[in-house]
Amino acid sequence: MGVLQPMKGRAHNMQRVAGTLILILVLLAGVSLVGCGSGSIATITSTGGTNPATLSSITVTGAAALDISKTAQFSATGHYSNNTTKDLTSSVAWASSSRSTASISSAGLATALVSGSTNITATLGSIVSHPVSLTVNAPISISVTPTGPALSVGGSLQLTATANFSDGSIDLTNFSALKWTSNSSAAKVNTTGMTTGASVGLATITATLGSVAGATTLNVTSQSFTAASMGNSYAFFLTSIDSRGQAVMAGSFTTDRKGNITGGWADYNTAKGVSSTGPVNLTASTYTVWPDGRGEADLKLNSQTFHFAFVLSDVVSGIANKGQMISFDNNNAFGTFELQTANADLNTSTNYVFGFNGLDSTGNAEAEIGLFNTGASLGSASSGNYDVDDNGVVDGVAGSLPPPNPLTLSPVIISAVGDGNRGTATLGSANYAFYTISASKAYFIETDAGSGATALAGLAEQQTATVNDTTDGYIEPLTPETAPSDCGPNAPALEPYCNYAFLLNHAANAVNGTFERAGQIDLCPCGMSGGINDDQEDENSDTQEWTIGGGSRNFSPIGRGGFTYAVFNGATQEQRNAIAYVVTNVAGNDTTTGSSRFFMMSTDAEVSPGIGSADFINAVPTDAPSPGSYTFSATNVGNTNLLELGQAVFSGSEVTGIAYINSNGSLSIVAVSGTFAPSTTPTTSGDGRGLISPFNATTSSLHIYNAGSQGLILVAADLSVNGRMEPQ
Repeated sequence: MGVLQPMKGRAHNMQRVAGTLILILVLLAGVSLVGCGSGSIATITSTGGTNPATLSSITVTGAAALDISKTAQFSATGHYSNNTTKDLTSSVAWASSSRSTASISSAGLATALVSGSTNITATLGSIVSHPVSLTVNAPISISVTPTGPALSVGGSLQLTATANFSDGSIDLTNFSALKWTSNSSAAKVNTTGMTTGASVGLATITATLGSVAGATTLNVTSQSFTAASMGNSYAFFLTSIDSRGQAVMAGSFTTDRKGNITGGWADYNTAKGVSSTGPVNLTASTYTVWPDGRGEADLKLNSQTFHFAFVLSDVVSGIANKGQMISFDNNNAFGTFELQTANADLNTSTNYVFGFNGLDSTGNAEAEIGLFNTGASLGSASSGNYDVDDNGVVDGVAGSLPPPNPLTLSPVIISAVGDGNRGTATLGSANYAFYTISASKAYFIETDAGSGATALAGLAEQQTATVNDTTDGYIEPLTPETAPSDCGPNAPALEPYCNYAFLLNHAANAVNGTFERAGQIDLCPCGMSGGINDDQEDENSDTQEWTIGGGSRNFSPIGRGGFTYAVFNGATQEQRNAIAYVVTNVAGNDTTTGSSRFFMMSTDAEVSPGIGSADFINAVPTDAPSPGSYTFSATNVGNTNLLELGQAVFSGSEVTGIAYINSNGSLSIVAVSGTFAPSTTPTTSGDGRGLISPFNATTSSLHIYNAGSQGLILVAADLSVNGRMEPQ
């Protein structure tokens, strides 16, 4: 009996152990009820552990709409049978019904991918929330920048894509749903917008997101312009139209050749005022230059900033000697700039030919042409000769025929230049500021203000012409002078020696806009012979083309001459009249190109006076421009403003390039792509005249006149724009 007692103690202990194990298992089972698993929380024990509460529903809250690429946090709230709630955001399974429209992470963060709609839901066990609609807003547009850049072959450029919404914009450059493409083998683009130039040509680089796309035109070039291609100092001349009529500005700006305009000076004559008390200062600003020579710059004066697009040309030792520019904002100015020779005074005892136009004292169109002598010393009085067309009154006489003799210009007083190569001049009764480009060339702008003042401006160039014949003052580049017997039946044989391309810009106003004539005219020792006058009426009329018939001209020993000739358009005949002053007359022959040119002023009664120049085309005129790169500017300002500027490359009959367009303040950069063909109407080919068609999205075609070393003269066949192309 005593032996069995210990056994009873062990049994009792085992029962206690067993009871403990059962309690532990029960507790563990209870823990498992509230542990992991999709259905665990559905049976969570309420306070006291006797009445478990079950999940009855899930509510999802979050943004109703998102812009593409934006994110938004969604939340899930559980509602239980005992009227309690719990944040289940991190416990539910999130889902988007259209994962291509918007994705959602396991933490409830939604990302908008493409425009459209999707439903967001949250699930826990068998409980699924009601769907919440999420709308992804499409951008209004996509902008790809830089706009219209250039890239050297082998170079690279990072493009940026910006989505524009009604409430702001977003950078989408690296957004995974954005697709980058190139339409040309000239340039390649990767998935993040990095573009590489592969070969010379144009490429359109497009960024697409769903149904919305944006693009930029890229010019891949073999050239290598940089900010250092700008020189230290340039003289500039700008023309515009304001409420008064023609408005002008002339000045000088300096650069650090690193992308900064460091200062400068300017004189202006506009409806808002005249810089009659001295120039205004240009303050510091910036510029950019693309490898093809195009660029953009700010000119800042009088607390105003004017933004321009420009293109560089005539590069010598890495520095551009010339540039053309247009407003690339809501203004309508256009003009040129040329590299300055530092501290360049005009030469003494030297004749300068000038051509000015603008407004008379009553606001009507006026033009002046003539020459002045600088005198034995700067600041001393001298004189000159000139002709004026004041709204159809030529040299004080109503009528359009060129008077036999010019008016006397006196006094003429030319000062030395100071800062910015700026000087002052008195030409007769008018006062001017001028900015020299070199000792042989300067921009002039009148600085008189108030009642009775005119508003004229233009260019003066040193006269280097020598008179071939003291009797008739022949200006055609003939070496030696051809016998008079060659006139008459044999006159056409002289044409290869006497062809001139011309462009006349007539004074404009805000009502009628600009008016221009361009063409090609043949001179022979005894008169005029043939040619084409591409007569472009003002912007309210149609373009007209005229054949030039026979006419006469007579030049005096000082280089002044008068033209009178007939033009024909079918059965319609009109009379043309002009006064000219010779600038240069370097002779050419059948193997040598001449470089003769003269300033012209039209004196036709039916149009406002026009000033321009005529340039000797070639010893033997050719139809096709020489292959290579050209810069161009074609403009019209008035009640409709259209400014075009860019670069074009001629390769055989193909013309390609890129252009800045300012159409009444609407700015764009478009491709130039067309075909050149010699023109056969209204005359046969061989006169240096041709047609580029198409040209760009704004100007469908351009008539061109080959002016030899001076480049090409442009007149749009369908719009009232004109200008020049110059070899780059």
